[in-house]
Amino acid sequence: MPISEDGIAVTCYNSSQGNNTMVYQNVHYFIQQKRIEKKRRLFKEKYGSRSEHPEKLSVLMLGIDGVARYNSIRQMPHFYQYLTEELGGLDFRGYTKIGENTLPNTLAMVVGHTHTELNEHECLANKKIKNLDDCPLVWKDFASEGYVTAYGEDISSTNIFTYKHHGFHNEPVDFYPWHSIRQAIRRGGHGIYPFRGFQYPVCAGPRLLMSVLHDYSLAMAEECRDVPYFSFLWSSSLTHDHFRMPRVVDGLLLRVLTQLHNDGHLNNTVVFLVSDHGLRYGPYRHTYMGRMEEKLPFFYTVFPPWFKKVYPVAWKNLITNTKRLTSNLDIYETLKSLANGDFVTNTRRPASPRRGQSLFFEVPESRICSDVSIPENFCACEMSITASIADPKVIAAAEAAIIEINLSMKIFSDCVPLRLDKVMSARLVTPSNSTQPGSMAFQIFTYVLEFQTQPGGAMLELKMRKQGNSYTMVGEALRTNLYGNQSHCIKHYMLRKYCFCRDLLHPKEPDFSRHNTTDASIHTSTK
Repeated sequence: MPISEDGIAVTCYNSSQGNNTMVYQNVHYFIQQKRIEKKRRLFKEKYGSRSEHPEKLSVLMLGIDGVARYNSIRQMPHFYQYLTEELGGLDFRGYTKIGENTLPNTLAMVVGHTHTELNEHECLANKKIKNLDDCPLVWKDFASEGYVTAYGEDISSTNIFTYKHHGFHNEPVDFYPWHSIRQAIRRGGHGIYPFRGFQYPVCAGPRLLMSVLHDYSLAMAEECRDVPYFSFLWSSSLTHDHFRMPRVVDGLLLRVLTQLHNDGHLNNTVVFLVSDHGLRYGPYRHTYMGRMEEKLPFFYTVFPPWFKKVYPVAWKNLITNTKRLTSNLDIYETLKSLANGDFVTNTRRPASPRRGQSLFFEVPESRICSDVSIPENFCACEMSITASIADPKVIAAAEAAIIEINLSMKIFSDCVPLRLDKVMSARLVTPSNSTQPGSMAFQIFTYVLEFQTQPGGAMLELKMRKQGNSYTMVGEALRTNLYGNQSHCIKHYMLRKYCFCRDLLHPKEPDFSRHNTTDASIHTSTK
């Protein structure tokens, strides 16, 4: 029987005992050839056979949530060894995130804008319902070149484009398995360790959800041998909440790369393997290395073995850029280069200020974080030393930060004002051109602080800059422990991580908003 859908739910029962016991439930996925055939005709009309245009490389992007570069090497050694030694993959060591969580980092990869910029972009500015149909998603560049396009995630409840936006009114790509994966999770989604803090199901029926995505990528590669494709597949199920779960991913990614290689798909495909940030919560996150790794996710690429010979300049620049400062915005520009082929002619498009650039062209060695929209509080290009948590200047900086946070929440009466519980760690950033000679009054200190607030026990990390007797928060504060239901009373995207709702206040817990406490009464002495 022909099947025209992208997926079909299968349930099997054992009726031999007369009680119809369910013995199997799963969703099976299909790559519909009719849609590929349409693109195959378009590509042939425009370019002829694929063998005549080897530069029209397929692009497979496999994203994995919450894995730092160092942790990927630590937890996925077999994958990393095969990637770098057997396939000659590239490891971009200076790759740095530009936003706090998944949304801003993945938007930068596939839209080429920061989250703030996108909210002001013409594709959203005049819409009551903020869907992304009209935004410059990079797969549109590939579609206009005759590519088959695909996008999928293994978590349907809070995927990238529906977390703070309304997703898509129309299906955004040729193959969009969201509905099928959603049904699979609804019917048979479950966790392998249901009591160990997993926010999401990791399995659907008998299979890991990440494996479902990987098999989908392999099926796409097989069905698109004679037409190029762009596939963006993102997995959050296994790694979002756990430092050691990439150990499970090690074998899964190794299997995908091995099969792509053995089946010959890597002769005409570029593979991007990328994460959005390191682990954002947990005990390791509170260490110095944990803070650094959170800013530095992994970014690896695999190119066809012939690429370096045919395009030596582009390859040389890629090698150079593995040791340069890069960001999510560079991935977007590199994808556009693959779509429009400017790496073939070595035609460099002028880069706009605070924008990314194609990695087929050399990134300046002098590049700094602000050149590519990496906020200062996410920049890893700095030196720091341990500061005493008992230093009055450190305490004053933490209290000044809480003043700013409380002021930002003042319009939300359901949020209880926070107070400092304890400073957990402090580092003093080594100054660079930050002192005006001859006057200590102009000396600037920058502290990286982690402290806990009450009520609610929020652990916050932030940068505070001290000049004279004044303090200024640099960027936004990061929440480094989960807040669960604490902020259920507000929907504000930025303030949810600070807010502790008044209705959760313990009867014996003091409510400082009920007292006549002014900002001036908070101690900010620097003596």
